[in-house]
Amino acid sequence: MSAVPTDAGVAALGEFTFECGQSIPDLRMAYETYGEFDGDNVVLVCHALTGSQNVARTPESDADAGQAGQARAWWDDVVGPGKAIDTTEYYVVCANVPGSCYGSSGPASERPPDIDLPADEEPDHDRWGTAFPPVQVEDWTRAQRRLLDHLGVGRLRAVVGGS
Repeated sequence: MSAVPTDAGVAALGEFTFECGQSIPDLRMAYETYGEFDGDNVVLVCHALTGSQNVARTPESDADAGQAGQARAWWDDVVGPGKAIDTTEYYVVCANVPGSCYGSSGPASERPPDIDLPADEEPDHDRWGTAFPPVQVEDWTRAQRRLLDHLGVGRLRAVVGGS
């Protein structure tokens, strides 16, 4: 049986300063949740470097069978009703990390017009491109915490990942 997301979207989380000291005015994080939140049953699933927030297959994902790589359900054998991470018991949150290309803020995101580019950077249709701040694992974890706060999650039962 496949999991059905209880929520999916892109959260606008406000200004975010990266470990390198650079900031962006509005961090956006794509995410999916599965199961029902009871306050003490949250499992945060972290994707691999090239993964996405789409951790489990949904009825809609069958229609998107042509989707390539990690954009499709990458841990469907593990997350869902009756599986190792049982979505009838746990509230599962999977966030796409900053810098990724699957919906969260990253080099392909629109760059606000008032952000100056480095002198040697050619504008690319108002995208961040190489002007996007370099992202570190510490940035991922702080961004995930900010998303969890946005979702009203105070504590986690577990944190797991595919790599």
